[in-house]
Amino acid sequence: MIFWHEMKKLWNPKVLIGILLISLFFYEFFLSFYFEYFPNGRPTADMHKINVEMIEDYGHTLDESEFEGVQLWFEETNKEAQAYLEQDPTARELGITSYQSLHEKLADAEFGSAEYKKMDQLYSRIMFEEEVDAFWEIQGYETMMRHYEDSSTISHPVDGIEDNFHSILPYYVYENFQNLILKTGTLITIVVSLVIGLVHLPDQRKNMLPIQYVTRKGRRLFKSKLIASLVTTLVVTTIYLGAFFLLYSQNGTSPFFDSSLRSFELGLGVMFWYDFTFGEYILATVTIIYGVAILSALLSFVISRLVSNYLALVGIQICVTTSMALIFSTFLLVRLFSTDFSLWVYWAWIGVLGVIGICALLWRNRIEWTVDVF
Repeated sequence: MIFWHEMKKLWNPKVLIGILLISLFFYEFFLSFYFEYFPNGRPTADMHKINVEMIEDYGHTLDESEFEGVQLWFEETNKEAQAYLEQDPTARELGITSYQSLHEKLADAEFGSAEYKKMDQLYSRIMFEEEVDAFWEIQGYETMMRHYEDSSTISHPVDGIEDNFHSILPYYVYENFQNLILKTGTLITIVVSLVIGLVHLPDQRKNMLPIQYVTRKGRRLFKSKLIASLVTTLVVTTIYLGAFFLLYSQNGTSPFFDSSLRSFELGLGVMFWYDFTFGEYILATVTIIYGVAILSALLSFVISRLVSNYLALVGIQICVTTSMALIFSTFLLVRLFSTDFSLWVYWAWIGVLGVIGICALLWRNRIEWTVDVF
């Protein structure tokens, strides 16, 4: 009965309206772009199409013989571009027979000359007015093929682990998820801190605690409030993550979930201590978010018991949520388990944060049973 009473206090209409407004604001200004504009423009959209087709045809890795097949796709796309240029009077006049020759002649032409203007107009018409797919796909192929060829220079810093950078996982997929999960984790931390911060404060302001402490049952309210806070935290976190993955599913990245993070493109920019698949990496970040949400709840729960007015609560909560956001953005969500830091740094911080939350709770719980009401 007491548990449900505390749950109702946390889930009152004012609180629900408040977190809804915060969520809508946060989505509009920090999250919507990464959902609505993925892949972001061309040739990224064309690269996405090519990468998905490679997974459908070759699986999640691309070996040398399969790469030769991709090169044949590239040649076919070049032929489509050549066929288009053969039918274009301006291209014939300028002697342009391929996408590559268009780039070369445009680069060599004197800026501002009549020839330069004609070629520039031709390029703009093909790429931006008519948006001929073959020309954009050529850019996508060239970028992807260059990354594959450059991957031969990659070596992993972990001794005893065989290097294998043939996985198909584009950097733009990883980067998009990083931006989204960082901001979603920050939003969850903010909401949890605000909601759980109200668990004790109403009773404090009404001076109800001295009355509660005169009975053994009243002292047990601390435990009931704690359980209600943790359940609320898990529910809030699950709702937000559920909404996040519902929206994220529209980005069309599921074909890459079984691709290793040690990909020929991603490995050129970021390296990892563990050979996770992209799906396993997503699960690792979700676990981190649940852990930090619980930590934020525990800290907010204790802080709420210590302050006596909303202004002090908001001031302290800003410091807590800012600290969590900095930890998120430094290494705990962005580039999680990457070689940017030694492996022990990640596990040490995870351990330290866990100890902080547990110690704060045990310290306050002990005081609750010994505090004097007078």
